[in-house]
Amino acid sequence: MTTEIEWRRNWKPNLKTKSWKPLLINNVSYLVKYLFTDTSYEILVTNLIDSWFERAEEADIIQRTKTLNPIVEAPLNKLLEHIQDSLDGMKEGTTFSLQNQTENGDSTETTHGITASMTTVLAGLTFNWHFQCAPASADMVSGHLVQPLVTMVTELHRQQEELYRLLANKDKEIGDLKSQGVRVSRKHLETPLFDKSVFKDGMLASKGFVDVMQVSCGEAFNRDGQRLYEDIAIKLAWLCHETQTQVESDKESLEEDETVEGSELRTVETGQSWLNRVPLSLQSGQGASISPRKSPGKSPGKSPQKSAGGSRGSSTDPSPVKVGNQEPV
Repeated sequence: MTTEIEWRRNWKPNLKTKSWKPLLINNVSYLVKYLFTDTSYEILVTNLIDSWFERAEEADIIQRTKTLNPIVEAPLNKLLEHIQDSLDGMKEGTTFSLQNQTENGDSTETTHGITASMTTVLAGLTFNWHFQCAPASADMVSGHLVQPLVTMVTELHRQQEELYRLLANKDKEIGDLKSQGVRVSRKHLETPLFDKSVFKDGMLASKGFVDVMQVSCGEAFNRDGQRLYEDIAIKLAWLCHETQTQVESDKESLEEDETVEGSELRTVETGQSWLNRVPLSLQSGQGASISPRKSPGKSPGKSPQKSAGGSRGSSTDPSPVKVGNQEPV
């Protein structure tokens, strides 16, 4: 079975394993994630209320480029590289705007898509691009946002508990050193014993706790948050691959067992039985109407006739009887 290290060497990232990044559009905080190839791209945008998605292939990208930038001529892969760099924030002067797609002149954000417009500079020329996104499905929102965020919270809680355990061990180590007469060289470095309950109460009562409530959603996806998200997404992809491989292996084993059982059953059904075995006379080439020859020496003789009395002495055998020393009568 493939190990995780071998799987990672051949595995190719997909949109699900790409982390969210904060993006400010029209003074509103959004989260965006995207995946670019040489001929296509996928992009997912959310404001934590609604989500929108677009997948654009080669033909659509070329046609949209001609419509929005008729004087721009560049290879497709270079255009996509420029768009990705602009999203990454590597292109200075890039601006974004967002408009709701309308139908019959009536704009409804929750039921229609959005057009996220980007303006940047390519080779000294103004370059415009429109991401035309449709509402994302509930499964996509769950798989890309809800489930990973819940897993991130769970993992951070696990790491926090591990830190608590390490702090408790450090206190024991410091206590052991103090019992041997070791003292801190500088008084301000001395710390009290760590108390988890006191620490948690202090954090909830601090001003930082209030500040967290007022920051934008993008603060959760700083560099550390993005890395944790990607680590979780990649690990989940590996676990899904491992489960799928096991299911396929079990299915193949079951099919092989069924094939072997069927083969054994056919062998039993087609084998000779005592009812359909060919007689030896036919196997030797003799006709079915010819009976086996009788052996003269082994043919039974006629049975002697019995007397009316049924005694053994009443046999019709003509042999003479000799009595004592007398001559035969």
